[in-house]
Amino acid sequence: YQRRVHGETKQIKILYKMQGTSKKRIALLYKTVFHIDPPYKVIVDGCFIHKYLQTQMNIQNKLEKYLDGKVHIVVTDCILNELKDLGEKTKGAYLAAKEHRKEKCGHSTRLSPDMCMLDCVGKKNKGKFFVATQDRELKRKLAAIGRVGVFSFHEVKLELEKPSLKMHQIMKDKEKSQQSLTMEEKLELKRVRKMNKEPYVPDSQKLAYKAQQDVYKLTLCMGKRRVAKGPNPMSCKKKATEKIPRDKKTENPKSSQQDSII
Repeated sequence: YQRRVHGETKQIKILYKMQGTSKKRIALLYKTVFHIDPPYKVIVDGCFIHKYLQTQMNIQNKLEKYLDGKVHIVVTDCILNELKDLGEKTKGAYLAAKEHRKEKCGHSTRLSPDMCMLDCVGKKNKGKFFVATQDRELKRKLAAIGRVGVFSFHEVKLELEKPSLKMHQIMKDKEKSQQSLTMEEKLELKRVRKMNKEPYVPDSQKLAYKAQQDVYKLTLCMGKRRVAKGPNPMSCKKKATEKIPRDKKTENPKSSQQDSII
């Protein structure tokens, strides 16, 4: 999955380092990026309720462990009415759904559960919901939105779906917007240039310059770092001198000159 997605952010790469807590890390990602605060609202549909009743799981405690905070499990009127109309087959799921909180969907005419949940989430998930469902088509549509975490059962294990490609794209756009100038900064820069004044420095650059100054001051406080300049000449081995044979030393240079003349 990681190989298919190019340009992952550092925050997403950190999520996959530890396999044991990867799901909690994915939940943390949704909470931090979209500023979702507790109590967390999780919309559940009839299929999901039927599944957790079969597994006999305490779904409230399980969701709170995943999200590390208080959770409100909510259902809409459209979901309740559908479970009620199905009769005896879904009686247990209907009774369990009635115990959860009701979320006003505002639909005068009843919609199907998947359409009702999609309408509640919307394109930008302004209600800051998590969704719990077993419907594959609904999960595919929610992955296209990218702003909502989806819980589902894989056999008997509750899992939080991995971030979709749309989620990765949202992360990239947020990074670019943080690195680039805002519209207000651009307008201020144009105004200052027209007035021929000192160029406007954005707040992001000011903070970066301040951080550099802090690092420089810290290095001064810690003292100059000693750097090796070269080898100590006293510890170096002397160069080996060429040895002259004894015959050449005893030989008389004058006699050699006379022999050459002769």
